Amino acid sequence: MIELIKHEDFGLLKEMIQKYEFHTIDFSYKSIDKETAPFIAKALIGLDIKVLNLGYNQLGLEGALGLVDYLKDTQVTSLDLTQNLIGEGVVELIKQLTNTSIQELKLAYNRIGAKGIALIKPLVNGSNIKIDLSHNLAYGV
Repeated sequence: MIELIKHEDFGLLKEMIQKYEFHTIDFSYKSIDKETAPFIAKALIGLDIKVLNLGYNQLGLEGALGLVDYLKDTQVTSLDLTQNLIGEGVVELIKQLTNTSIQELKLAYNRIGAKGIALIKPLVNGSNIKIDLSHNLAYGV
């Protein structure tokens, strides 16, 4: 597993991905925050990464939205944002992800309440995005 999360290491990350032809990147449980997430996505531009796991970090909504700005220019089809404190603002995230190649999105344990889930459903009806919203309603947000 690659454990590079310092800003200065993202050039090296891109070189390693190209050299070893990775298709999956797992950065779960790496304390990635809103400042670091966009650097990760930016490093993936032009590479053949299909799966990006950023689960169990501290992105928050701001970090997730910053990530999407760069994901539009990647080949990522599966994005795991499980337990990243995204909350009810997830609707804006989903809207932006419809302009990417994302086909699978994991949003479990993000404190998305019934209101957020109800707003998400119309956005994904008829789209190719499969969303995991499990373990959100229990928070009662």
